[in-house]
Amino acid sequence: MHVDAIDRAVVFFTEVLAFKVGFRFDDHVSVYRENVGVRMLQNRESSGARNDNSFYCDCCRTAAISMT
Repeated sequence: MHVDAIDRAVVFFTEVLAFKVGFRFDDHVSVYRENVGVRMLQNRESSGARNDNSFYCDCCRTAAISMT
């Protein structure tokens, strides 16, 4: 997910949504909570970063997911 302010995004995900930081390298951060992870990248127009967003869910415990 491209964000305009990476530090503010990390604060929102960790302090408001209770995610944990998986890793941070310069302007790239990965946060997770239970089976959901979000990767964020600082949006820099000069770098040609795309403005679309991608989300992923890491479903490690699929047996616990109810399909009803």
